[in-house]
Amino acid sequence: MNVTAVCIVAIIAWAFVSLFSNHKDGKYSKGKWQSAESKMSDLESEIAQMNERIQVLEKIVVDEKYELNRKFDELNK
Repeated sequence: MNVTAVCIVAIIAWAFVSLFSNHKDGKYSKGKWQSAESKMSDLESEIAQMNERIQVLEKIVVDEKYELNRKFDELNK
């Protein structure tokens, strides 16, 4: 084998060892997965709230009174 092949095999072996040692050490334990799931649900609820706020803002901007007031402001300038 040449030096390049030895290096590639060593890198692949190191990757497998690090993956299995992380799993064995408990870095992917159930508690961390639950924590990630709770963060994900928090983010999903925040996105839902933001979508509602965007819909309200879109209704305000599309409203005829808003457009009329904007035109009056432009005329006053």
